[in-house]
Amino acid sequence: MNVVAVQGALDRATRERIDEAVSVGLLPDSAGGALLASSLGSLYARAYERADEGEGGLRRWLLARLRTTADPHVERYWRLLGAVNGWPAAPALAPVHSWFTTVLVPGDGYGYGDGHDRHGDREGAMR
Repeated sequence: MNVVAVQGALDRATRERIDEAVSVGLLPDSAGGALLASSLGSLYARAYERADEGEGGLRRWLLARLRTTADPHVERYWRLLGAVNGWPAAPALAPVHSWFTTVLVPGDGYGYGDGHDRHGDREGAMR
């Protein structure tokens, strides 16, 4: 499996579908947002052969993966690395992945129940 090509295809599909959802006013914490997230989650499961982990395992894996890429610092790191190496600039994924992770966090009726709140903290942790 060419992971770079697979991830690139997933990034394009995710960006296109979420950009379309945002353009029509679909909120991530709506039933339509949950359906879109489920559809995208299925794409990731097939692409990374993780469908056999069960819904909870897949969702936890996907949430961890998306939270990392939704971090603006990580986005900046990749942009700087690309500039240093002369790679073509890619559209930002942080806003798209942030929308997607909003659906995946608990407390919204569609969450995965991984024990984290919307801020990435363990539930009940002091701030």
